[in-house]
Amino acid sequence: MWLWVDPPHSPFVKQLLLDLHDAVRSLRQEKGALQCQLQDAERSNVALQGAFADAERSNAALQGALADARRENAAIQAAYVEARRENADVDGRRDVQSLQVVLVGRIGQLEKERMYLFSALLCCVMVLAVVLCFSVGVHHQACSGIPLAVGFVGRDRRLWNSMVQGTQ
Repeated sequence: MWLWVDPPHSPFVKQLLLDLHDAVRSLRQEKGALQCQLQDAERSNVALQGAFADAERSNAALQGALADARRENAAIQAAYVEARRENADVDGRRDVQSLQVVLVGRIGQLEKERMYLFSALLCCVMVLAVVLCFSVGVHHQACSGIPLAVGFVGRDRRLWNSMVQGTQ
């Protein structure tokens, strides 16, 4: 076997070896602390990755819910537009109904006016007929000497007869 023989160390080398020994021990402790921190960080990373995966699943579910809400909103908006259109149709029908009521009233008023005008026209025609018959009757009576035979009935006949007798 070999025997190791070293000369006694100088105080500088002794201090250097002690400092190196302390530095190595300090670095080993620091390494252990860093390894603990690394393991904690890895556990935390795994937990965060799980939370991230959960968040992604939650996000996907929320995206689906958002898409459903948008479809429902679109359906509600379509129903709203349809309701507005139906409301406009109802308002239009209500306007048509009120216009019909006004027109029916106006038609009744025009019917009355037509009847008044027709009555006035009939009276004018009757007066004209009486005047024409009277002038024709007087002309025939004066020219031909033939008595006038008139087919009037009731009051009109008496009126006619009184007019004819007044001219003889």
